[in-house]
Order: sequence, then C-alpha cells, then structure tokens
Amino acid sequence: MNGLYKGVVATTKSWAVGIPIGIVIRAAASGHLPNYGFVLVSLGSTAVLLITFRALLYAILPVDNSKKSDDYRRGSPFELFELLTSLVRRW
Repeated sequence: MNGLYKGVVATTKSWAVGIPIGIVIRAAASGHLPNYGFVLVSLGSTAVLLITFRALLYAILPVDNSKKSDDYRRGSPFELFELLTSLVRRW
C-alpha cells in the first residue's frame, strides 16, 4: 500500500476485524465474557496504538519504489521447501 491514508485505512480495517476476534477467542478460552470496561479499554487502546504507530511509520519512513519491481516475485511456490530440504540435508 502506498501513502499515509491507505496505510491508516488498512490498519483500521485489520484492527476492526482482528481485535474483536481476539476478544472472542479470549472469552472462549476463559469460559466467560470479559467485563465491558475491559472490552472498551482494549478496543480503544489498541486502536490508538496501532493506528498512531502506522501513521507515524508512513510519515517518517520514505517510500522506496525501487523494491516494487517483480524481480523478487519470479520464484516458484516450492522454493521455500527446496531451501528447507537443502538446509536439512546439510545439517
């Protein structure tokens, strides 16, 4: 994603999906629903921290367009497995 606005929007979308799922998983693991105060504080604090961090990251670090070439995407999907098997054979 390019740009500050797109980065913040992507972070907000992932936060809106991920954090409630995490709270549901926590409720299922603990066997009871968490306190509403906990839910509100966790939603608010993670939203502020994640979105602020992403906005600062996009504002401070420059966008490097030289890494956008397709040279890094030409490999086969099995290259990871080939690498792992060659490492295991050497070990």
